[in-house]
Amino acid sequence: MRLSKIHFGFLIASIGFSKFAFATPDFFACPTEISVEQKATESSENWTVFNSQSKHPFINISFSEGDPSQRVILAPSREKQKKGAHVNIWNFSPSSSGYWVSCIYSETSVILARKLPSNTKSCEIEYDKKFSSPVVKSFKCS
Repeated sequence: MRLSKIHFGFLIASIGFSKFAFATPDFFACPTEISVEQKATESSENWTVFNSQSKHPFINISFSEGDPSQRVILAPSREKQKKGAHVNIWNFSPSSSGYWVSCIYSETSVILARKLPSNTKSCEIEYDKKFSSPVVKSFKCS
């Protein structure tokens, strides 16, 4: 899998900076696109299966309590509007399972995920209003 990176805004509270020392801006960066290998599990008679070799662009983010494979996807705590963007905010309370961020890509079921630092209190995603489906413009966590 080939990965390119896109860097998003990263918010560090001045209090407790040392607690986030390991969480560099790259930690919160989803790769801009991924290449995947997909296979059809079955094909119909008279149809040929081929791989388009296309890349899949990064489009969205989700947050989960615990490993994302458990499918406990969290709804935003609140929303707000700003010029040219819709913003969703997630607030995290202490959890023994921890919280994960998942990077979602267009036209594939492949998701890249990683556990957030245990002292992450909130994350904010800004969506670009130019698209009918949600497309992440930026995100930051603190």
